Amino acid sequence: MTARWPGLAELARPGGQDRRLGTGREATVAVDGRSLVLTEHLSFDQPPDAVTVVVPEAAGRPLRIEVDVDDGLGYAVTSIDTDGMKEWRSFWGPLPRVHQLDLDPAPTMSWTVRVTPALRVATEAGHHHYHRSLYGPLADRVVEHRFRESWLADPDGGRARLADVDLFHLHWPEWFVGNRLDAARAFLDLLADTGVRLVWTQHNLVPHHDDPAHDELYQLMAGAAAGVAHHSAWGLARATERYDYAPDCVHRVIPHGHWGNLAGAPDHDRRRRRGEAEAELGLAPTDLRLGIVGAPRRDKDVVGFAEAFARCGRDDLGLVVLSLGDSESVPDDERIVARPYDFVDRTTYDRRLAAIDVLVLPFAPDGQMLTTGVVADCVAQGLPALTTSWPYLVEALGGAALPMGDDPDAWTAALDALDGDAVATAAAAAVGLRQRYDWSTVAGQLLELLEAVGSARH
Repeated sequence: MTARWPGLAELARPGGQDRRLGTGREATVAVDGRSLVLTEHLSFDQPPDAVTVVVPEAAGRPLRIEVDVDDGLGYAVTSIDTDGMKEWRSFWGPLPRVHQLDLDPAPTMSWTVRVTPALRVATEAGHHHYHRSLYGPLADRVVEHRFRESWLADPDGGRARLADVDLFHLHWPEWFVGNRLDAARAFLDLLADTGVRLVWTQHNLVPHHDDPAHDELYQLMAGAAAGVAHHSAWGLARATERYDYAPDCVHRVIPHGHWGNLAGAPDHDRRRRRGEAEAELGLAPTDLRLGIVGAPRRDKDVVGFAEAFARCGRDDLGLVVLSLGDSESVPDDERIVARPYDFVDRTTYDRRLAAIDVLVLPFAPDGQMLTTGVVADCVAQGLPALTTSWPYLVEALGGAALPMGDDPDAWTAALDALDGDAVATAAAAAVGLRQRYDWSTVAGQLLELLEAVGSARH
């Protein structure tokens, strides 16, 4: 909509009569996606002392303000806390914040103000370090709401909690509703009833736990999702081959961010931290130490790799295994130190990584996994990885991967041929991936998905 005024009237002149200003104004208001866009053109016979545009916020509805002005036109944007000020409240409620655009007056002036309400996103995993890392860079773009599975038992309460929500970002359905398909259906019915659209980051092809009901759980979510994030292009193809998604579902490849935000500066004083980790784990010094970390998985052949290592003829290599299952054991070899997997705090985990030069990822290339968070450690710590041909590793690590084949005989041959220069080159490639997998980069890609899915609320 465009409106034009041949002149403007003063609202008040202290001690005198109001007057008309010699001003021409043209204003265009447009809707662009979820944004309201105001474009102004002003001309003055005599420029005023000040030109200001004020955009107030309603409670619980933060706004993002973007400004574009004519070349050479000075301006400043200030966000002002007005909560509790009587001038900015009424019986409808308060306006807790005001965005003010101040422009330097000129005979002719043009500017555009784009106002976009922050997306209101509910999640079941607001406490998880993955979610926190992903949404930290989006603090000015997204308003987060926590949602608990127990609230599904109270439909009226659930509807009330979703009344001011645009999207629900789901991560792990099995950790949200367990294997209770009735709870899953109640959750999806609640979203449909309230008009909240579902976005799912599909971290896994199948749930973590062996339960036939979980396959149906994932299919329920796939069929209801308005948008799905996949950690790789290969993973997207694998998931869409297995599950039936809604025809208009928006699919995007959004990589898993690296864990540098949790690990701190990985290159700081590495020698001291290496010595501490070796002492803690009982490791003898070695020229090149390989390591297997992370929880035991069905598709992760820890024992097979340890047996392959025991057959290699290198006395300059060591292997530390922190990923043994309860019933697993490795060969008796003085070069190998193995411990059952235990979940440790991040400081301990990072200290142990400092003792490792190359991470080993002995995953089945045709297994049921879509991703592994250990790749995020490779990038954060600048560690190369010995890898199978699992397509996720090939795609995610690129030059940071040291291919070793897919069976124990190939692994032994790869260990006998492992070259220090190749390790150094792959380590540099891991460092080079940090910007690609930085959380601010990944969060921007998520925001594009959220915006593409959009809101049913206006």
